[in-house]
Amino acid sequence: MKSTYLRFYLATVGTFLVALASCLIIVGSSSHNLKIDVIEGSLRPGLHLARDRLLRVPSRDMARVLVELQPIFAEPIELISAEQLSQAAHDRLASGREVAFWMQDWDPWTQDWDNGYAVIALSDGWFLRQGPFVEDVYDSWSPNMHWVLAFLAVLVLCGLAVSLSLHPIIAHMKRLQAAALAVGEGNHHARVAERGDAYQRAVARAFNRMVGRLTTAVAARTELLRAVSHELRTPLARLRFRIELLQEADDDEARMRHAAALDRDVSALDELVEELLTHARLEDGHHLQRVRMDVFSAVEQIVERRRVPKVHDHVEVTIDADSALRVAADRRLFARAVGNVLENALRFAQQEVRMEVRAHGVDMVVIAVLDDGPGIAPALRERIFLPFETSAETDAVAQSPNRGTGGGNDDSGESGGGESRAAGEGHAGIGLGLAIVRGVLQAHGGRVEAGESPAGGGAIYMYWPRASMED
Repeated sequence: MKSTYLRFYLATVGTFLVALASCLIIVGSSSHNLKIDVIEGSLRPGLHLARDRLLRVPSRDMARVLVELQPIFAEPIELISAEQLSQAAHDRLASGREVAFWMQDWDPWTQDWDNGYAVIALSDGWFLRQGPFVEDVYDSWSPNMHWVLAFLAVLVLCGLAVSLSLHPIIAHMKRLQAAALAVGEGNHHARVAERGDAYQRAVARAFNRMVGRLTTAVAARTELLRAVSHELRTPLARLRFRIELLQEADDDEARMRHAAALDRDVSALDELVEELLTHARLEDGHHLQRVRMDVFSAVEQIVERRRVPKVHDHVEVTIDADSALRVAADRRLFARAVGNVLENALRFAQQEVRMEVRAHGVDMVVIAVLDDGPGIAPALRERIFLPFETSAETDAVAQSPNRGTGGGNDDSGESGGGESRAAGEGHAGIGLGLAIVRGVLQAHGGRVEAGESPAGGGAIYMYWPRASMED
C-alpha cells in the first residue's frame, strides 16, 4: 500500500514537473522570439541609414564610410561575407526580415544572453554587421517569468491538496487490505470500521456484509459436512447389518424379509442424500423453472403421494382450497416444500391434518398446514426453520403441554413422537426438512411462518407468489 501511495505521489509530482518544464519552454520560446523582434525593430533605423550611405559609394570607399559612421553606433560595425553569416541570421533573413538579430549563449530558462549581433544585407553577398551587444537591453528575467512562478506555486498547492485528500482514502484501503488478509487467514470475525465519508462508510458496510455472508456460508458448509458424515453413518451401518443378515438367512422367507428391509434402508438413504443435495442447491442459489400451477390440484397430488397407507390411516387429511388460485413456482421445489410440511404434520397429528389454501392480498397465496398434534413452543417457532436445529425442535415438542406420542417404530429404525418436526420421513433427526421449506420459499420471493392451529397443534403457513395472467 505504501508503494501504491508513493507511486501515485511520484506520478503527481512528475506530472507537475513536466507541466512546469513545458510551460517554461513555451513561455521562454515566445519571450525569446518577442525579444528578438523588439531588438530588430529598434536596430532597424540605424542599420538602414548606414546601408543607404554605403550603397551610395563605390566599394573601395566603403571602409572609409564605415569609419565615419562608427561614432553613430554604440557597438562596432563591420562588413562580413555570406560565409561569416551565422545560420540563425541566414534563416531569419531568408524568412523575409530586413534586419536579422541572433543571440549567442542564450539560456532558455533565465532568458539571459551574452553576445548578440544584428545584420542587414547590402549587395553582392556582403552584409553589414553590428555587434557584439555585450549587455542585454532588457532584464534577464522576463515579466512572463512571474506568471511561471505563480503557476508553479499553484501546482505545488494542488499537489499538497491532492496528497492530503488521498491520505484518508489510502488509510481506508489499508484497513480494507488488513481485514481482507485476516479473513483470508481464517479470522472470520475481522471487520472494517464504518467511519469516514459516505463513500468510505458504504464500502466498509459492503465489505462487512460480504464477510458476514461468507462466514455464514462457510459455517453452513462445515455444519453440512458434519451432518452428512454423522447422518450417513447410521444408514450405512444398517445396510451392512442387513447384508450380513441376508447372507446368514436359512430360508426364502427370511431372505425376502431382509431384502425388503434392505430396500427400505436404501430408499431412506436415497431420500437423505436428496434432502442434502436440495439444501446445498438452495444455498448456492438454485435456478428456478417457474410454471403456472393450479394450487388445489398440486396439493391433492402431494397428499396422495405423501400419505402412506397403514402408516397414516389414523390421520384424516382434508383440503379446503379455492380452485381458482394459481401460483408461479418451480413444480419440483413446490412439491418438496409442501410435502415436507405435510409429512411433519402427519407424523405428529393425532387424528386430523387440515390444509387450507387462501389468497393473501393481491400478490400472494398462503397454504396453511394445521394439525392437532403436540404443537411447537412459541419461543422456538423461528428456530425450527434453521438447518440442523434438531435439538431445538425436539425441545419444542417436549415442552408442549399437549405433547403426543405419534406413531411407533418400524423396521427401518424411524422413530415417532420424539422426532424433530423439521425432519423428513425416513431420515429423522438431520433437521433439514423445514430448512429446505424456508429456502424454497425465499428463493420464490415468499416466506414461511410457524404458529398454533385452532386445535392446539402445530401450524405452518407458506406464502407463495401468486401467478399473474401473463405467467
